[in-house]
Amino acid sequence: MGCAKSPEDEVNEFLATQPSWLQKFLQLDFSLSREELSAWQQSEWWWKDTEGKVENEYLRLLQRCPAKWREYRERKKKLALRDVPPARRGRPETPLNELTDLLALKEQGLNQKRIAKRLTLTREAVRKRLKAAEKRMPREKP
Repeated sequence: MGCAKSPEDEVNEFLATQPSWLQKFLQLDFSLSREELSAWQQSEWWWKDTEGKVENEYLRLLQRCPAKWREYRERKKKLALRDVPPARRGRPETPLNELTDLLALKEQGLNQKRIAKRLTLTREAVRKRLKAAEKRMPREKP
């Protein structure tokens, strides 16, 4: 009776059967040495494994190792999001044309309650937007 291999041993044994450049690709490490780059370019791997059999087998084995699978998914996520700019924090700024409209209504002599009613906003929203408008668009002094 042979001793059972751990899932991590199976992943390591599977990787050991692959060329070093493919091991790196499977682990989402694309920093190849000159020798690895040359070996990759000369290989026929692209034509032999068109259905992703090697990657599918690697992922199947990797899913059996929770810690390694978690690491792989984090690397995959970072790679997918590396070119996406981070989201801006906080509430989006009110568009300038809306601020201009608010200031125009205020200059017409409307109070916050009437502006809110006309624009279907709350008085608090009008107050905050007017405050933002005055910060962003300082009035010209006569």
